[in-house]
Amino acid sequence: FRRVLFRSLPGLDPDKVYEVSPLDVSLDLIKQDITNGQSPLGWWNPEGVKMTGRALETYGIRPPSLHPAQAVLFKVVEI
Repeated sequence: FRRVLFRSLPGLDPDKVYEVSPLDVSLDLIKQDITNGQSPLGWWNPEGVKMTGRALETYGIRPPSLHPAQAVLFKVVEI
């Protein structure tokens, strides 16, 4: 059993809507060999996902599973 961790994004305006998406350099997880057998993340695509600041702070988003030496970048933009 593997525990799924969601990351909260505090400090956003709770009533505004934000688009969360991976930066281009981090978009292709397979090319970077960051699959780890995990199921695909629905929001990890060029369009990302749109959520309120409240939802991002309360529930967060599920980042990709990474090995200790790996990193990915994503952006949060108010829309």
